[in-house]
Amino acid sequence: MGAADPWEAVRAINACWTTGRFGDLESLLDKDVVMTGQGMDGPIQGRIAAIDSYSDFMAKARLGSFTERDQRIDVFGDTAVVTYAFDITYQMNERETKESGREAFVLVRREDRWVAVWRTLAVTSSSSENEGASAEAPAP
Repeated sequence: MGAADPWEAVRAINACWTTGRFGDLESLLDKDVVMTGQGMDGPIQGRIAAIDSYSDFMAKARLGSFTERDQRIDVFGDTAVVTYAFDITYQMNERETKESGREAFVLVRREDRWVAVWRTLAVTSSSSENEGASAEAPAP
């Protein structure tokens, strides 16, 4: 499973984790991928740890919806930066949370496909049905 362009690769990553196809992430994430973001204790390093973080979130949360919008793709030879806005709704610990934010990926072209080498996200707004309480873990 390889993606022919950077945006297709990011959309494939999101399709994998949102549908529980975690094994399919292996071909989309570099073995040394680094993931950072708001609410994380520190960077997540390596493909296995990255896949585990997606899997752990989905084991704790019931996903309602996830949408991407306003993407921007900048390509510099064999390197691409993809940024986009997202909206997610999920239920965790008996409370529904709605978040919006921005996510950024850096991808590199390996032969005929793009793989993610770095990713970060920032939640810009969050609301919960329990009087504004924040959820245990931010979206993956």
